[in-house]
Amino acid sequence: MDVTDIAEKGAEDVYRTFNVLMRRKPKENNFKAILESIRDLMNEYCIVPDWLHNIFLGYGNPSAAQWTNMPDLLETVDFKDTFLDADHLKESFPDYQVCFVNADSTENLNLRPPFRIRLPRTLKGNTHALPGNKKLTIDSMNDDDMEDAGGEKEKLIVEAYIPPDPGPYPQDQPKQNSVRFTPTQIGAILSGIQPGLTMVVGPPGTGKTDTAVQILNVLYHNCPSQRTLIITHSNQALNDLFEKIMQRDVPARYLLRLGQGEQELATDLDFSRQGRVNAMLVRRLELLNEVERLARSLQLPEDVGYTCETAGYFWLLHVYSRWEQFLAACEDNKDKPTFVQDRFPFKEFFSNTPQPVLTEAGRWLCTAETLHTDWRSSSVTPSLKNMAFQKYSHMDQSLFTRFVRLGIPYIELNAQGRARPSIAKLYNWRYRDLGDLPYVKEGAIFHKANAGFSYEYQLVDVPDYHGRGETAPSPWFYQNEGEAEYVVSVYIYMRLLGYPANKISILTTYNGQKLLIRDVINRRCVPYDFIGPPSKVTTVDKFQGQQNDFILLSLVRTRFVGHLRDVRRLVVAMSRARLGLYVFCRRSLFEQCYELQPTFQLLLQRPDHLALNLNEISSYIERPVEDIGQPYLVSGVEEMGHIARLMNYQFEQYHSSNMSAPANGAVDDTLHESKSEEAQEMDGIESGQNGDLPLQSQRNGERDAKLVQMMKMTGERCSASSSLYTGGEDNWGRFFRFYLKDAILEGGNPFEKAHGVPMYKHISLNQESVKNFNKAMDNLSSYILSKVLDTYSGFRGLNSLVDVGGGSGVAINMIISKYPSISAINFDLPHVIKEAPPRPGVKHVGGDMFSGIPSAEAIMMKDVLHNWSDEHCIKILKNCHDALPKGGREAKDRERVQGPRRQNIKETN
Repeated sequence: MDVTDIAEKGAEDVYRTFNVLMRRKPKENNFKAILESIRDLMNEYCIVPDWLHNIFLGYGNPSAAQWTNMPDLLETVDFKDTFLDADHLKESFPDYQVCFVNADSTENLNLRPPFRIRLPRTLKGNTHALPGNKKLTIDSMNDDDMEDAGGEKEKLIVEAYIPPDPGPYPQDQPKQNSVRFTPTQIGAILSGIQPGLTMVVGPPGTGKTDTAVQILNVLYHNCPSQRTLIITHSNQALNDLFEKIMQRDVPARYLLRLGQGEQELATDLDFSRQGRVNAMLVRRLELLNEVERLARSLQLPEDVGYTCETAGYFWLLHVYSRWEQFLAACEDNKDKPTFVQDRFPFKEFFSNTPQPVLTEAGRWLCTAETLHTDWRSSSVTPSLKNMAFQKYSHMDQSLFTRFVRLGIPYIELNAQGRARPSIAKLYNWRYRDLGDLPYVKEGAIFHKANAGFSYEYQLVDVPDYHGRGETAPSPWFYQNEGEAEYVVSVYIYMRLLGYPANKISILTTYNGQKLLIRDVINRRCVPYDFIGPPSKVTTVDKFQGQQNDFILLSLVRTRFVGHLRDVRRLVVAMSRARLGLYVFCRRSLFEQCYELQPTFQLLLQRPDHLALNLNEISSYIERPVEDIGQPYLVSGVEEMGHIARLMNYQFEQYHSSNMSAPANGAVDDTLHESKSEEAQEMDGIESGQNGDLPLQSQRNGERDAKLVQMMKMTGERCSASSSLYTGGEDNWGRFFRFYLKDAILEGGNPFEKAHGVPMYKHISLNQESVKNFNKAMDNLSSYILSKVLDTYSGFRGLNSLVDVGGGSGVAINMIISKYPSISAINFDLPHVIKEAPPRPGVKHVGGDMFSGIPSAEAIMMKDVLHNWSDEHCIKILKNCHDALPKGGREAKDRERVQGPRRQNIKETN
């Protein structure tokens, strides 16, 4: 371009002819494909609708695109299955007098859906949606007109009609909506199916997706020739919508999924372009087979099903002609009740008709004349590196946000139906008048506590782990090993309690932490078939728009708050859980963040150490959510790891002993029956899998039933033992956590280091400890002896038997129940015998096994020698030997004594 010519000769200034100037990096412009793509986009003929043009540019009346101002609005709308019954319809239009009529305008007394609604003519051009009035609901549609009428309600004409018969086959039956939409949601549906712009704003869990689905359903039935383009912010969100579309009454031939996320759809069907072509060809063959079957039933040649053309001729010549003759014959034989049944020409073809089965669903479709958007006002915004674009060009806002800021009317949903009301309080402060639907207020599952946890939500303070908090192996790649270990340990704890894996999701705010948690899971969970991976391990941003029953959230940062300072991201994180939310973070950092105060003030009203109920060993409990039970505060990452490993070990031991074999498959039958109604109810809550972890997590449901049954079977046995380790300040867990290491390094007894006295002396000082210890030993005895008596016959022929350290006598009582001729003595310390209940055929004797043991033909010990030193064991065995008569049987202990200790005892004997 010659600048001189422009200045001196008045040549055309090329730059003045440009509307948009785009400059790209030179190295990227070298590719011909890119340049051709840019050229094609520039030359494409694309027109923005007139009703959207000014609004898109930010000019004119913001309500100009509202449906009531559109010239071609639908005056009669078929709402299909939107309303569940007539009362639902009346509740949805409280300011109108609803009149039910037939097609001929006579009063209709058969008030059954579906319904067609004739909208009042006064709605057209109504100016109720001015810039200052952003909230739009059905309730406010015609307030001015109603006031002018002196309070008299305007009539809303509703026609109840009988839908066409879909046919006798179950696969042809339309699915029905089961959601009882609120009046606000009905207002959104009415606006969404009309031409123009509809914007729906809603906090998490308020039913935006269900509302959008119903809009598409009604659109399909009212405007079946129009097409819909669905655009979402992510592949995952699009897949969620698409999977719901597939569950509706939309023929698969109308569905096409574009983009890279098509492979992640949870379906065996292929909805790509090539997949749809293949599906159409398969469908063609299926229909031609039906044509051949119809020809056979009419005793005609089957070659009519060779092509679609021959099938068309067959329909015209043979099917349609027979149908016309049949209708004419019916008209002439109205007085014969059985004529239709006897003379129906296609009776043989429909001989394979099964009994009708009705299922529920709807249909999706949208029109090019309608723009419908769903939006969460506190959703995560685009992340921009360029601050100029963010601050001056406002490119950090979505198109929806821009429309709202321009004052365009929108519909705000104001009742959530996802989470417990208590969990919803963590984020409902961010919204205007966000309430709870009756479902979450009255549903039984929302009133039950989470098994094993004292609270349904809690902040867990995670200090430095091995001297480190957050780390960054590479820039912006944040990790926190302590939080990762803590979260995975809690997940293992939940799995061993019987929580289904597909009901648990682990979220974090950074990709680095996501990968670290997956590494820990692959190492500690995946190798164990009864644990496996959770449903998802992903970031908060990727999980937006999804939910799960239980969320374990890791906030990672320990130096700076980071991008969680954006309240919208916090709201997304807090609103993913339905029943349980556990946040792992550095309290001292996040409690100081001003932007996060409303949420963290609620979280910090509870202890910042994880509160567990260790006496609950099943995921099915009846404890109300307000009852915190007997909380045990976990000291930190290490102790939570110990608890998880101990439970894992106990479960493995129980699993191995029970899977080995009762005859005739009794255990297998028990495990099969463990898929109880409770488990089915728990599994009935929504869930999904997005491929973040191996597909093995999809098989966790089968393991869950087995796990739940096993934990139930061991419930009573474990509760007493757990109380010894966790009950009160004087629990046994102290010497495991704080003194075991010293005892190994320095020598001595860890229990005596912790409590100052020997174990049995310590137990005798506390009556509650005596009861718990005896009950724990009784449960262990009943479990072991039941197996021993099935396989061991050494008690046969005995005349007398002493059980040394027999506690309350459970073991010896089981023995004499099978061998009643034995004279049985239960021998233990006096304070133990004092609590032993009377047992027929068992004599309780108090004493000290180091002083002497009652004489008998055989002496039995179980779980005794392992508690004592070599010297003590030798003393006990000598006393047993002295108590045996000549020819008596030697004392036995069920535990093996190995190494030097075994040699010492053997030499003594």
